[in-house]
Amino acid sequence: MSEVRILVVDDYLPWHKSVVSILRQSPTMRVVGTAVNGFEALTKLNELRPDIVLLDFEMPILDGIQTMAEIQRLSPFTRVIFVTACDSPRFREQAFAAGAVGVVSKMHAGFRLISAIQESLEQ
Repeated sequence: MSEVRILVVDDYLPWHKSVVSILRQSPTMRVVGTAVNGFEALTKLNELRPDIVLLDFEMPILDGIQTMAEIQRLSPFTRVIFVTACDSPRFREQAFAAGAVGVVSKMHAGFRLISAIQESLEQ
């Protein structure tokens, strides 16, 4: 498997450090960048060319759904996985309806994040 390039987008900065630590456990995954809001993520998208965007749902400037719509427009082959504290069935439905390939609860990300990324690549 070739290296998977990942962009982490979340307005909670300690989360970035946590995600990088989790992803370093996999020799095939590399965090190529982070962003604290949707606008910043979109400005980095072309330069970083991530395979996967780990995207928070609630952020300032552009929320996750708005950001995802722009990611799909600008980089249609980039897959989006929502990583969120809001793990309700309604949210999951909304995320998948918008085109997400996965949803991972922040509370369980340590257990599910790497497998969710691997599963998204198989889709």
